[in-house]
Amino acid sequence: MMHFTTGPTLEGGKTLLHHTVLTGTHQDVERVILNHAVLIDAVDELRRSPLLLAAEQGAHEIAHLLLEHHADPNLGTYSGLTPLHVAAYTGDQALVKALLRHGAHATCANDAGNTPLHNAVIGGHWPIIRLLIAHGAEVNACDREGRTALHCAVERRKGAIVRYLLAHGADPVLCDTRGRTPRQLAVHLGHTALEKLLREHEQ
Repeated sequence: MMHFTTGPTLEGGKTLLHHTVLTGTHQDVERVILNHAVLIDAVDELRRSPLLLAAEQGAHEIAHLLLEHHADPNLGTYSGLTPLHVAAYTGDQALVKALLRHGAHATCANDAGNTPLHNAVIGGHWPIIRLLIAHGAEVNACDREGRTALHCAVERRKGAIVRYLLAHGADPVLCDTRGRTPRQLAVHLGHTALEKLLREHEQ
């Protein structure tokens, strides 16, 4: 029987697999997986998995390889950061697709309440916004400050994204923890065109 272990730990609690994801090639990572019987989901001292490191590095081939070897796409850090949060924020459409295909939760929130949809809106990544909503992302999910994706779009003057979110069920009258609706936020920030658009949807 083969026994799976984390292997020897390196600086910061990283395993050989972590180290190879950060410094090696796709082929190097594959050799480690096949020859060292490693735990694919071993985490370092910050609770970062090899898959999360691959997402942060934008290492597509390595991320796909880890997913093919059943890496958990929903394993997050102590703060709740998952590979999908990272890919949504950086605009990595190919990785977002792969993560969703392997069971990543489009609705996951980190400790700050941010979902991948919040991150995609903050980054202005249209294709990922569409993908996440198509895979069940909660359009009206709030972060710890009560901000929805719509609030985030208003903050960044993303008029086209505001329209898209409204067309897909975003509630224009939800308040953040300061008591501000997206329209009131637009007024506060001097976004006249967005204020007009949101006022029309409040009626």
